[in-house]
Amino acid sequence: MHTVLHSLIHALKDCALTLPFLFAAYLIMEFFEHRTEIKLSKILSNEKLGPVGGAIAGCIPQCGMGILSSHLFSSGIISAGALIAVFISTSDEALPVILSHPDKILAVFPLLLVKIAAAVIAGYLFDLLYRRSKHTEDEHSHNSHGECHSCEEIHHLQDHHCGAKCGDNIFISALKRTVIIFLYIYGVSFIFELLVELIGQDAISSFLSSSYLLQPIFAAIVGLIPNCAISVIITELYLSNAIGFGAVIAGLSTGAGVGFITLFKTNKSKKECLAIMVYILLFSIVFGEIIQLLLM
Repeated sequence: MHTVLHSLIHALKDCALTLPFLFAAYLIMEFFEHRTEIKLSKILSNEKLGPVGGAIAGCIPQCGMGILSSHLFSSGIISAGALIAVFISTSDEALPVILSHPDKILAVFPLLLVKIAAAVIAGYLFDLLYRRSKHTEDEHSHNSHGECHSCEEIHHLQDHHCGAKCGDNIFISALKRTVIIFLYIYGVSFIFELLVELIGQDAISSFLSSSYLLQPIFAAIVGLIPNCAISVIITELYLSNAIGFGAVIAGLSTGAGVGFITLFKTNKSKKECLAIMVYILLFSIVFGEIIQLLLM
């Protein structure tokens, strides 16, 4: 019971930090979707530069971009490559942890540069391999809310059911969407927090520190757990030379945190979500192993 209670409280603390970013993301989306005729697709989507922009935006130490990009992808506004670039470049708690060690501050630069490079490569590669069908105004008639009356798919992905006068209540609409997603994120985060508590951080650290060439694989798998403690463990192990540079890159590349949770909640196709997650896992392992081998 003590472990369950501790997990509930710790998960709540972690999730509470996402609330400002989550509400801000929804508020921005509500504004452009309902207060103006300007479409987010014309402002934020760029097929040629999407992965580059996603990689740069994702490396900013905050969780809002992962949440926002998940919604934009689910609504058909950005490409899968741009979404993947955001997820891979995200480092969760890694940057604050490194900055808390004055003697290790220089480690920030190679970490950021390599993760941005990995994110750009992974994003463009996925877009080459996977062409998602897109809906345009030429194919269907969309209203100012981005809804398509002749296409159920678009209507579902927009996740928007507030009625004709919603433009006058963007704060309320954004708040409702924030609460719904927050509760979903909190539930999933609690499960993983409980899992970490039961396994133990020492056991996780020992698992990650095993065989040098297996470290990127282990780190990438563990990095999928949406818990800030995981990114802290991976970063601390790297700073103490317990794991290699390839392993920390692999582990932090899969650590998209609440981004994956939001994606599975907002995107209709769970197979698509799973494909993206598996792709990021495999790419992170391969990329991490290459770096690990080069630095032996």
